[in-house]
Amino acid sequence: RRQRQMCIRDRSHSGGVPTTPPTAAKKFKGKSKEKEVVKFISPTKIANDSEAFDVPKGSRPKSQINPGGSKRWIKPATPSNQRNANDMLSTYTGRPQGKVVKEQEEGVVYTKEGQLRGGTVDALINRLTSPLSETEKDYNAKFLLTYRSFCTPEELLAKLIKIWENTTLATCTPRDLDVFRIRIASLFKLWMDKHWYDFAGENLNVLKDFIEKQITPSLPNSGATLHKLMEKKASSTEKKIVFNMNPPPSMVPAGPITDISQIDVTELARQMSLKDEQIYHSIRPRECMNQAWNKPELQSTCPNVMRMISRFNVVSQWVQTVIVKEKVPKNRKAILVMIIKLAQKLRQHHNFHSLMAVIAALESSSVGRLKKTWEVVGANHLATFQELKELMSSEGNYKSLRTLIKKEDPPTVPYLGVYLSDLIFIEDGNPSRFGDNNEYINFLKMKMLGEVIGEIIFYKQERYNFKTVQAIQDFCEKGEKEALSEKEAYNLSLQAEPRTN
Repeated sequence: RRQRQMCIRDRSHSGGVPTTPPTAAKKFKGKSKEKEVVKFISPTKIANDSEAFDVPKGSRPKSQINPGGSKRWIKPATPSNQRNANDMLSTYTGRPQGKVVKEQEEGVVYTKEGQLRGGTVDALINRLTSPLSETEKDYNAKFLLTYRSFCTPEELLAKLIKIWENTTLATCTPRDLDVFRIRIASLFKLWMDKHWYDFAGENLNVLKDFIEKQITPSLPNSGATLHKLMEKKASSTEKKIVFNMNPPPSMVPAGPITDISQIDVTELARQMSLKDEQIYHSIRPRECMNQAWNKPELQSTCPNVMRMISRFNVVSQWVQTVIVKEKVPKNRKAILVMIIKLAQKLRQHHNFHSLMAVIAALESSSVGRLKKTWEVVGANHLATFQELKELMSSEGNYKSLRTLIKKEDPPTVPYLGVYLSDLIFIEDGNPSRFGDNNEYINFLKMKMLGEVIGEIIFYKQERYNFKTVQAIQDFCEKGEKEALSEKEAYNLSLQAEPRTN
């Protein structure tokens, strides 16, 4: 009766939702100490083949299977019902921010809020197979995105195999051993699926040997799934893209292309977007670490990021060249208007990388100084250009662009410079290690880097449904190779419109 009265009072104060009586909470807490509860989650949260992985008998929660026998996913845990997991970190609550502690998990450090701050290399790797990884959102995914800054793929593979070999019935119960091995198998599935490039060369032989000789005998279903995935990844070249609808008809110029004015501006924007997309989709997460693009000795480790940077500069120089090389004022004005229309089409195709390159060209000293040419451009075109400049402005750390790009439907080619700036800010503003002997990896930093890199990878999911027009691609490539330098373009600009006193 007392509990019922408490619930009634709670309902009157909390909008009709009764709170749990304190006695019940204490009773549940006492039980949780007596019996360990293990929660199973999908290894990648997107896989539909969970039955292909071995699950210990009796360990799957009953709520996953309805009376009819069909499977359904359990609703993901919310912050309110994750309290038990967070209780494992309660030892650290109230400790000074950043103070190094070594309780419960050797080599792991938490903040006073219970957030994982960092740990030794071995401790962070051990955590990949621990139930504690579930208390840190997307821990495994963030780790696999960023671990190359402190550990090579060869080292990680060797350490995980060693952990598997050292975990036996001599160190844990049969059920715990099964759970541990399933976690390892799930981790390898995620790693192979999202970062297959880590298994190049000898790593592939080591992986194959591990799956066949150790995982498969213990977990037949898991081993078969991993072996099938390995064969698929190893044998596949370029994944064929299938669209649900036909591409728009291409607008191919009649005869050889000798001048940019022969190309329809819509088709030119499509072909530029295809070129940018090809390079952008080649970027790997490891290329985004350690500011490699800013360090000559490391630039060979980020070839595709360097190609995107080069692509930006080449497009910008090419646009300047086609404008200043035109000697006839009327034709120069027509080309300038065409370039503004091109920028608008790039915006419509969500190709913000080349859009920024075109805007940079129009604002360059060689083009921006052509006052007589700009004066005869129509007001509507000038208004369009001004709108695009405001959209791509760096004001407020590209606030307008960041807001827009999150609302746009894919496919999208983001302006890579925004994310490279974010990565530099994080790298420069946060130490990679801490501790008396710098023995701890700063995982908070890795997590921030992982969020930025994850956003870069996110925009690789969709592709443009355009046909390649080789004649236009060849014309653009030739023009980019012949693009003038900044100094040469400025000199031609002076010839087009000499200085006036």
